[in-house]
Amino acid sequence: MTIREMKRHLTQMLTPAVGDSEAGAMALAIIEDIRGYKAVDIAINGDRDLLPDTEKRMTNAAEKVIGGMPLQYAIGKALFRGRYFRVDRSTLIPRPETAQLVDMITDRWRGESDLRVMDIGTGSGCIAISLSLDLPFAHVDAIDISPGALAVAKKNAETLNATRISFSEADALSLPPQDDTFDIIVSNPPYVLDSEKASIDARVADYEPATALFVPDSDALRFYRPIAEFASRSLRPGGMLYFEINPLCADSILSLLRGCGFKDASVERDYKGALRFAIAEK
Repeated sequence: MTIREMKRHLTQMLTPAVGDSEAGAMALAIIEDIRGYKAVDIAINGDRDLLPDTEKRMTNAAEKVIGGMPLQYAIGKALFRGRYFRVDRSTLIPRPETAQLVDMITDRWRGESDLRVMDIGTGSGCIAISLSLDLPFAHVDAIDISPGALAVAKKNAETLNATRISFSEADALSLPPQDDTFDIIVSNPPYVLDSEKASIDARVADYEPATALFVPDSDALRFYRPIAEFASRSLRPGGMLYFEINPLCADSILSLLRGCGFKDASVERDYKGALRFAIAEK
């Protein structure tokens, strides 16, 4: 089978599962991941034959997607702010909202150098690695409670040559304060309410790690409270705390930040217009 024929074959396979609008893009992603061909390469070299083993790997990836697996897990990587990050089922799939959060931080701090940054709940490392690479001479401490996630994050840092990161296993619920240490603390903690499970995409609910997604309705600020308290002592004067949040909890998170003594606490909207980020200055 030629590369062009495989593109058509994969698209036809995927269309019943994901629809016309996504099937072609997913087929291209599978071909690029396994064979390295982009759309322009297929246009130029599409008549080249694929090896049987390559055909099988591409078909297997498509079958995983048809079975309900997110494409990023099927191919083992996700694009985040122009870089590919390895992902597996121990990590969340990086999302555009989180990329927007990183953009907000880099826009604010790009002119500063030698910053100390902490990423709490690093997952795949997409936030920590992006900040390490995009802020001049920043050093990042990245923590997670999941050994599996940390293994993925360390591999991503190695692949992307992000050398100014220290990874460690730690529980966000019980971090000892580090007085006046950090310029930036950022976290995208679990924030989807248990009552929202039924309404979210099955590819998310069935495959992404539940411990990184969900919190009880009765304790929606379970992670925000200890992180805010940690940041109130661990940030240097003028340092800033950045959260990705559930829009349903925006008011309560804002009250929490003000109660912890932060000044200029605010909630900002994402590119879809949802209240998605909480930002506070010490």
